[in-house]
Amino acid sequence: MATGAIIALSAASLGITAASIAGSAKAADAQADAARDAGKEAEKAERTRGARQAGKPRVAFAKSGVDQVGTPLDVLGQAAEDAELNALRAKFGFDQRASLIESQQDQRVLQGVADITGTILGSVGALDNAGAFSSSSTPLKIGSGSTVSSPAPIGSIA
Repeated sequence: MATGAIIALSAASLGITAASIAGSAKAADAQADAARDAGKEAEKAERTRGARQAGKPRVAFAKSGVDQVGTPLDVLGQAAEDAELNALRAKFGFDQRASLIESQQDQRVLQGVADITGTILGSVGALDNAGAFSSSSTPLKIGSGSTVSSPAPIGSIA
């Protein structure tokens, strides 16, 4: 395979991989943001539901003439605590989903970096096999007719 073709294929592969990583990251960010937004909405809805539910015993106590101290107050306090825990649980589930999406994206980025590194190292190996790093003074063909001279071998530079 010609040296120019090796370089061109490697560059194209790197460009495709980098574009894929960037597009995937953008989509993952949008998904994570959507999950967090949904979590905030679920938390808000759960708090609203909890406030509505907490009002029912209060009304029942007032209608029955029960003093809202002691045990009735404990019941109201427990209802408020339960409502808050439910709201936090609702949000937590969505936050966990967002974190999972971000972790998966981090793994895809690392895999992309490994792919790019492999492409670069493979290209260097192919160029070496094609004699690009030999100590000959024969110019290397790059692309369509351009030439460059091989670098001098290490140790021969005085």
